[in-house]
Amino acid sequence: MAALPLADTALACPHCHHRVAAPPQGSQARTRWLCPRCGGALGQALDASQRLALGVWAGCTLVLLALAQGLPFLSLTVLGETNTVSVAGMAVHLLEGDYPVLGLIYVLFVEALPLLLSALALAWLALLPRTNTTSAPSWRQTALVLVTHWLVRLRPWCMNDIFIVSVLVALVKVVSYGQVGFGGGFVLVALAAMATLPLQLRIAPARLWPLVAQVPEPPSSGPGSPGPAFACRDCHAWLPAGSRRCPRCHSRPQRPRAPHAALALLLTSALLYVPANALTMMSATLAGNSKDTNIMEGVAVLWGTGSAPIALIVFVASIVIPIAKMLALLWLCVQLWPERVPRDAQRAHRVHQLHRWVEWIGRWSMMDVFVVITLSALVDRGALMAVSPGWGSLWFAAVVWLTMWSALLLQPHSLWQRLPKTPDPAAAPSVRPPSSAASAPS
Repeated sequence: MAALPLADTALACPHCHHRVAAPPQGSQARTRWLCPRCGGALGQALDASQRLALGVWAGCTLVLLALAQGLPFLSLTVLGETNTVSVAGMAVHLLEGDYPVLGLIYVLFVEALPLLLSALALAWLALLPRTNTTSAPSWRQTALVLVTHWLVRLRPWCMNDIFIVSVLVALVKVVSYGQVGFGGGFVLVALAAMATLPLQLRIAPARLWPLVAQVPEPPSSGPGSPGPAFACRDCHAWLPAGSRRCPRCHSRPQRPRAPHAALALLLTSALLYVPANALTMMSATLAGNSKDTNIMEGVAVLWGTGSAPIALIVFVASIVIPIAKMLALLWLCVQLWPERVPRDAQRAHRVHQLHRWVEWIGRWSMMDVFVVITLSALVDRGALMAVSPGWGSLWFAAVVWLTMWSALLLQPHSLWQRLPKTPDPAAAPSVRPPSSAASAPS
């Protein structure tokens, strides 16, 4: 597969939307090009080897998850009786029982979205022209644009890696009551989760969109022009002033949004966080005796049974991270409010770094929900021993979704555009050599 050059002679930094000169063609693959204004890494288009790796990881994820569906996932033996649950059986147990919402959560975030992401990645590679994008048929180009949009949008919602960690945490709670066994389905799902991680790392707008279509260099603004050129919000192409639709991703250009919607979602999640902690997260039945526990009571049970490291993990994922995330989102909304001008570039840089942290860490709060899903499917021995989810798990899942959506609605690049002074347009990017690339901001 021939290497395709970057499509733009000038591009927009994906972090601050500053116009920079595109990295020279033929530059070293390990060289990291940095924006001269915010210091963020300028992602380069996937070369031939990276596209091959994208296809390999996508194919591995698709095959492993498909093969795992009918295999045993986990087994629990109590008093000589064994309960075995398969990968697809977990979904059936939850959907046909009294917990259809949790079943949909499991199917969507653990199975459907990783499968869809890997299938879309393979479709993107198949639709990608081998030589010149201008010779592609119109239907193929339209399909390629649509697939690229969905690849970027679905990437943060794949949570099979979080699910595997949650399963290990759940088994710590039941290992003292019986013998736990791992089936072939668990191995395949864990391998699929490991393959999904490098797949997600290669799916980024700056890596995919330059290969989708060429964007001509916009003319410089002058007398009589409708205004300065600007960056597309979705694909970061540099567009001429007055553009009504991006010629590459077909998105309608939008002005930076005020964080009103993000703040509304944040306040809603803060209200829901109260019942999520107060209501029952999980109800456990042992020898006919039932006990309801919320999040903090579950942490206390783990700590009291000698599982202090696991109790600490659950406490951080279910208590510390959601509260810290909501406080961070509130601070970001204040900083990104209209007409607020940052004091200096350092403040804008801190806002950008905090936003990236919130986007990355927020999804891990789903760990407690996946623990409840695993236990309710695995521990089902009737009056002898059973686990059923409570309403608190649904409220907590809603809190995680709302905070993730709130973070996605924020646009930290708008803060850079309010700085009183910025570098000259089309400035050359700086270079971070491979030896020190690990310390560069991303």
